[in-house]
Amino acid sequence: MVMKYKLNILNFSKSDKISKTGENKLKGETMQNKKIKDIRVVFIFALLFLFIFTPITPAISVLKAEEMKFYSPPVSSENRPMENPIELESKRTLFSKTTLNPDGTYRLETYPYPINCFDEKGNLVPIENDLIEGISKGKNPILKNKRGIFNLQIPFTLLDNYITLSFLDSEISVAFLQDNPGKIKKSFDIAMFTNPPEVSKNVCEFKSKETNASIRYEVKNWGIKESLVLESPPLEDSITFLIKAKGISKAEVLQNTAIFKDEHSRAIYFLPAPFAIDANNQIKDFKFTFSDLGKGMYTYTILFDTDWLKDVHTKYPVTIDPTVSVYAERCIYTNGSNYGQGLKVGDGYSTYLKYNLPDIPKLSIVTFAGVEVTPENPFICDCDSPEECEHNRISYTITAKRITSQWTADNITNKVYPSIDDEIIGTVSGEIHCPGSMAYESPVYLDIKNVVSYWLTHPDNNFGLFLEGQGGPIYGDMPPLVIVYNMELGISKLYANPSKKLTDRVTLYTSIRSGNLAISTLDFAIPGKDGLTALLTKTYNSQSDAITPFGYGWTSNILQSISLSDVYGSYITYKGADGSVIGFVRNVLDLGYSQDGPIIGYFASPGSHLKCKAYYSNGTVYQYTVSTLDGVTAVFSRNPPYSLQKLYTRDGGEIDFYYAYNGSSWQLSSVSNKVGSMTIHYNQSGFIDSITLTGNAAYPSQTRTFHYVYDSNGNLISETDPLGNTTRYSYDSNHNLISITDPL
Repeated sequence: MVMKYKLNILNFSKSDKISKTGENKLKGETMQNKKIKDIRVVFIFALLFLFIFTPITPAISVLKAEEMKFYSPPVSSENRPMENPIELESKRTLFSKTTLNPDGTYRLETYPYPINCFDEKGNLVPIENDLIEGISKGKNPILKNKRGIFNLQIPFTLLDNYITLSFLDSEISVAFLQDNPGKIKKSFDIAMFTNPPEVSKNVCEFKSKETNASIRYEVKNWGIKESLVLESPPLEDSITFLIKAKGISKAEVLQNTAIFKDEHSRAIYFLPAPFAIDANNQIKDFKFTFSDLGKGMYTYTILFDTDWLKDVHTKYPVTIDPTVSVYAERCIYTNGSNYGQGLKVGDGYSTYLKYNLPDIPKLSIVTFAGVEVTPENPFICDCDSPEECEHNRISYTITAKRITSQWTADNITNKVYPSIDDEIIGTVSGEIHCPGSMAYESPVYLDIKNVVSYWLTHPDNNFGLFLEGQGGPIYGDMPPLVIVYNMELGISKLYANPSKKLTDRVTLYTSIRSGNLAISTLDFAIPGKDGLTALLTKTYNSQSDAITPFGYGWTSNILQSISLSDVYGSYITYKGADGSVIGFVRNVLDLGYSQDGPIIGYFASPGSHLKCKAYYSNGTVYQYTVSTLDGVTAVFSRNPPYSLQKLYTRDGGEIDFYYAYNGSSWQLSSVSNKVGSMTIHYNQSGFIDSITLTGNAAYPSQTRTFHYVYDSNGNLISETDPLGNTTRYSYDSNHNLISITDPL
């Protein structure tokens, strides 16, 4: 008889209880060979998540935009992201990095400009803006940036030499254009800047031999920031640069920015309107002229505001700031100060921002998402001491709204504005101290968790943010978006999982916090003479997007693994038998010794009872271990992919794992204890299609085979035991397990 059973996961009644049947085991095994009944288990995921659960911490939203209120209250200090996390290199993108906190949470930082670039091997690596010595094509000594999205060359002398930036298939070279250098007295007489520059990391500075002026270059991820520094009013009223461009088909001025475009009409280089800032942080916008000389030659002239420079209230030194930005995709726009000038809100200014959100696992719970703003507000303080200046502050408020249509900085420059929703989705208030107070302006976080959670599940609706403010104007660098999330997989009690035993071999677990549904199955067991049983268990996690040798969403106790954040093993991520993820941070104070060398321990995520250690010999790691409180230790290899090598107990029980090379990677080929073994076979897609058992306590030579079948989408759809009993699984188009037909 076929019995259909419909399960409402959190509302069991006594009549729902599944009765156990008599056992009909194979000798020495616990398996599914029972009297057969068909049980149809239907899991209604939408109802489970939306109506049954009331998450303690909101998971990623699946609601439609028109059904949501996006406002997030201001974040409190205890919810701010933790400091000094460890980066996970495998999760890098051009615009983002992901790190792990000591508490096991993940911190994603994404920027409106690149922070990583590709090295010569095609790997994403952090941009390094430090200046190093090199040789130009003309065999002259130069300074160049170490690694970035563009190549930079700065000559050792500025007289008759160009500073060159190369990006994509184009190049722009900039030099000082002066008549009769060395003969007409000027503050920035280029003939007086012939000494090699002083270099400190990503900054180099040329100092004049005679005038009280200097020229400084600072390499940024997105371009080069030039600073003309004056210790007294200049002797000239302007300064002109000659520009040579290659691979550029058009140059024009749009909204106070000189823009250079390639043949594909991509905006490649940007020279925004210059400004000056004095020692009191008072800012003055300067004007400029731009001329096309033909044949790829241009001039860019900064017109000094001589009245301001000579004003008695202007405090020297004064820095004049022309900047060259290199960045093809514009994700930030500030009205009145376009293309790469950073955040500017308040006093009539507003900023448009868009972030490229990388994928995060769909099981993630977002605990924090906010724009990290480090505000600066140049203003003059009328005070004589740090104590007096401490009382001079400016209050500000920054608010965020959702942009609801496509836009680019070029569109807005041409006064084609995107639509903006009226709802305020986040707000933050604070105070900026007088520069004389010596106070450090720490970052503030504009909490937009609700809208970010929505964007993560509806990426097509991510058009960015519109920021405006009161007070100020408030200045700042291009702000990153910080997202803190965690993953809750498996059947750990950490996640408050209520469980329900469906059959002797199938158990269901649900996470109240994340909405994850886990199905745990016991396929077979080989008891060992030493007390350590070789099991095959599998776990399906509804919110896992992992593909393993058992298919989409499934993992197994024989597939436990670790991964390292770097070659030093500063942070170890352990993926358990049930798919749970535990983080370990190296604890240099937890130091022990064996006969082979040091043993270094790790801090585990709060609430975890697992212990992780690294064993050293001759200065290098030879194995990693993860141990449980009941004395079972998993041993992992020292080299990638850090595979599981052995399980052992303090009583001497042992299970060994063996691997074979398939031509492209290492695969688990067999598992054995002192009684028997399992031999694993894979299909052409890399999925396990059979496991053959050899030996048990009663019949050491007996051989039995379990078979596994997958569909074209990588889903495990059936498994058959040696007696021909078949368990079947069905899924929807998103790999969600929707039914199990299990023989009892």
